[in-house]
Amino acid sequence: MAVRITGRVQIGRFVFEVGAPEGTRADLATVPAGVDPGELALALSQPAPTEILGAAERSVAEAESVTGQVERALELFTACAQGRIDRSVALKEADALIGTLERLDREGRYADAFRLARALAGLLALLMRWMSLVQSLRIALKAAAAAGDTAGVGWARHELGTFSLGAEDAKAAADLLEQARKIRQELRDEPGLRVTERNLAAVKSAFGNGGWSKPMIVAAIIGGVLLLGAVGAGIAVLATGGDDSATVDTVGPSVSFDSTPDDPTEERSAAFEFSADEDVDRFECSVDGKAFEECSSPRNIAGPLSFGKHSFAVRGFDLAGNRGDGETFRWTVERGEGPTVTITQGPKSPTNETTAMFTVSGQDAVRLECRVDGGDFETCSSPYTTQVDEGDHVLVARGVNDADTTGPEATYEWTVDTTAPTVEIDTAERTSTKTAEVTFTPSESETDVACALFESSDLGTAVEEKQDCTSPVEFTDLDAASTYVVLITAEDAAGNVGDPAKADIDTFAEP
Repeated sequence: MAVRITGRVQIGRFVFEVGAPEGTRADLATVPAGVDPGELALALSQPAPTEILGAAERSVAEAESVTGQVERALELFTACAQGRIDRSVALKEADALIGTLERLDREGRYADAFRLARALAGLLALLMRWMSLVQSLRIALKAAAAAGDTAGVGWARHELGTFSLGAEDAKAAADLLEQARKIRQELRDEPGLRVTERNLAAVKSAFGNGGWSKPMIVAAIIGGVLLLGAVGAGIAVLATGGDDSATVDTVGPSVSFDSTPDDPTEERSAAFEFSADEDVDRFECSVDGKAFEECSSPRNIAGPLSFGKHSFAVRGFDLAGNRGDGETFRWTVERGEGPTVTITQGPKSPTNETTAMFTVSGQDAVRLECRVDGGDFETCSSPYTTQVDEGDHVLVARGVNDADTTGPEATYEWTVDTTAPTVEIDTAERTSTKTAEVTFTPSESETDVACALFESSDLGTAVEEKQDCTSPVEFTDLDAASTYVVLITAEDAAGNVGDPAKADIDTFAEP
């Protein structure tokens, strides 16, 4: 069995149980407390929209389902009734749903409008958004009538009558509830009929044949400043003469910005705070010239906004229904500089390896791009490997962020040398019976030269070896009767080892 979730709110001397499918139930409170009835009375005193009783027009967006919004409205109502959600959070989401409801009403999507209005009613009552509640119920009534939903008309009249009771308007409450009772009686809606008759009994019990007159409602309203729902709106009604008449403020509110983005900025989101010079019923916002939608301050635009110029406009509606001219802020989103990358590892230079591997680091980059020796940039990853020929080379790497902005370039230069060095032996001769001297010239200046001396009869084992050999090189402790062979080998900085140069050394000839 599904759990029945309802919520309770007290307005003056009445307690209302909202959220039941058959409609809101009204009871006299044990202690006459709760919110001021004048707030609800003001909302109900506003002009109702013209009811359209013709066939519903087909909207181009009719296929778009509002099931998600309806379910969210019911979820918010349940969370509010159970005290599981912060009121400010619920108010912001409710404002967005009200904007959707108004759009459905404008587009003539009556069935969808009724569903959403019915789901919103309990939530708006718990949040004490009286202007929005009355507006939603009137949209529901208009939508049900236009769609030929008689049961929906009965529900909407029941709700409007019940909340008229909360506004201490006995006549309106009795009339609307009596209309709802007749409809529900004809439809044999027993659960709905029971709650409507219960509320009619509450009217008679509380007022008898009396009730507040309209001038008394106005007097209650202008007795103090009233707070209405999410935007803390105040009243804009003024008492005039002794005939209990009232005039309505015809000047719309002036809106100003309290906080805006920097201009220009590299941020692709934006946040605005704004206020009006008088209490308002609601604000409406427009981004980049799009349609105005109901909003509240602060208004956050998650983005990502495109690069270039943008505009944000906000306007306010006071409690008398006047719309102000609004205010517009314009700013520019610039690309700025993209992410920085570094090449943390690459081949030694010079090297004789034609395969080069690099490690590229760019924490803020969503992708890396690389090019070698002036070629085109291509998407790459780290580690990055490339094949090159002998010669000088340059790797260029850069990072790209999620806005497709490239950062500064990082470069790495290296030289590939695959040619082995050679050595030319210039002289190799005895300088005495026990010494010999060899002079030589390497083909490359930066080389490591190794010199080895062998007896001519035994080339397997060196008599003497010298590393880091330089010209001229001298060999000592030689056998006067033996002949020798010298081998000189060069290795360049890239690691290439050339073929050894060879020369014979004869015995010493006396001068």
